[in-house]
Amino acid sequence: MKNRRISVVRLHVGFVDTDLTKDFDVLKANPYAVFRQTYRALEAGESEVLADAGSNALKRTLSLAVPGCVDPGVLEGNDKERLA
Repeated sequence: MKNRRISVVRLHVGFVDTDLTKDFDVLKANPYAVFRQTYRALEAGESEVLADAGSNALKRTLSLAVPGCVDPGVLEGNDKERLA
């Protein structure tokens, strides 16, 4: 795709502070920070962006015998994002 000047980057992020998530009482990434990280990755030719602490923590568990997961109860109460 380089000869067509098309770039692809995998963006991993939890909740982003937008109108879509305004009613969720969870940790949220700043949308401008996510944009800046993604743009820098594209410029650098990187293939992946881990845009928040939760995505970084989850990625570190993927090679474990029992990988981490996002707690689905995070949206049911006032709990903040956490890994199980």
